Amino acid sequence: MRNPFDAPGQWYKANLHTHTTASDGSATVQERIEQYRARGYSALAITDHDVVSDAAGLSTESFLVIDGTELSIKPFGDDRFMDLLCINVSSDHALPEDTDMNRVIAQMKAQGAECFIAHPFWSGNTIRELAPLEGYAGIEVFNSGCEVIGKGYSSVHWDELLNAGIRTCAIAVDDVHNYDGQFEQFRGWTMLKMPELSLPAVVEALRTGCYYSSCGPEILDFRITGGVTSLRCRAAREIHLVTDYVWGASFYADAADLLTELHALRGVEVSFQHADDGYLLSEVQADLGQECKHVRAEIVDAEGKRAWSNPLFFRE
Repeated sequence: MRNPFDAPGQWYKANLHTHTTASDGSATVQERIEQYRARGYSALAITDHDVVSDAAGLSTESFLVIDGTELSIKPFGDDRFMDLLCINVSSDHALPEDTDMNRVIAQMKAQGAECFIAHPFWSGNTIRELAPLEGYAGIEVFNSGCEVIGKGYSSVHWDELLNAGIRTCAIAVDDVHNYDGQFEQFRGWTMLKMPELSLPAVVEALRTGCYYSSCGPEILDFRITGGVTSLRCRAAREIHLVTDYVWGASFYADAADLLTELHALRGVEVSFQHADDGYLLSEVQADLGQECKHVRAEIVDAEGKRAWSNPLFFRE
């Protein structure tokens, strides 16, 4: 994994889970492109169910369209399923019909795709089912389409994987189906740190975890220096440093005076910097102790919207 805040380049906003009339979406590929281009996105993956739309030719210098697919696989011998989100898929290759998840992931990676486990909470996938999987790039920590029924967040699944020693990253996505999106559009995205806007750069960023995910908050920096975890962000009401098992730290702005009060759940060293440009909590530092193996940051802004860093590891 690569820390995006140490990587050269600039940030590009991407939605990596999109449906069109090629499967069960109600907007055409071109309509989807115009919707996301108008909202300031730089990249859009078209990931219709079990089909590749062959839309990459619609890219421009300032807007990248990526071919992909969402494979519905039934690996359990019953009606339960796992959905595999595959980014960078060529229409020249036949999609696998295998029901073994690891073989499907290996086949898609052999084609150059990066794979993510889609909406594990909504799909009812458990740690027992997720832990044996190999070769995928990450999971969806937020899926706005699944949040329609209150199952959009899969952070517990992510933490269970990390606690089991499985190093994986997480993206936030729209999974939009309806024409105008309504509740499910423009609510979850992935900020890719890349030297350029190109398909190879996107694939490399996804492969190495060189990104963070958000529903609104902006993460400015996140790193471990000399064993001390530090984070800078904008407009945070809460900052959570989530680690393995019982460790970690949380910071809260006081509801009565958001700019001046900070509370820490644990007795950790805290640095708080005031700002006048809309910051609530702007900077925290925490010595989480010697027990922790990894840490990820989760930010909550004044509207309750969240952002997630990928995990950092204290020891290689």
